[in-house]
Amino acid sequence: MLISLIIILFFVVTIYFSLVRPERNRAKKKAVMLNTVTGGVIVYTVDGIRGKVDRLEGMDMTLSCYPDDTMITFNLEAVQCIEDYDEKSAKAKMKEKIKNARVKKR
Repeated sequence: MLISLIIILFFVVTIYFSLVRPERNRAKKKAVMLNTVTGGVIVYTVDGIRGKVDRLEGMDMTLSCYPDDTMITFNLEAVQCIEDYDEKSAKAKMKEKIKNARVKKR
């Protein structure tokens, strides 16, 4: 009985550290990255499209794609990476937004 419990616990811990925790870390990094998307930033989408963010409206963004400035609307979650992205400054910017939101609630 005790051995069965230890084996089950081992599998639960293994699944947590191999699947759940890395996915949470990826989601946090992506949230920080998406927080830095503003107008004028060049992004790459999950479809492989490279474009300059023309405007943001909620969770939608309009990209101006090269070479003929075709306008395409995407969901913000479609961003795969940002050109010239600095993770340290993005984290600082995110912390500042959280801090300002907490101050406004008071």
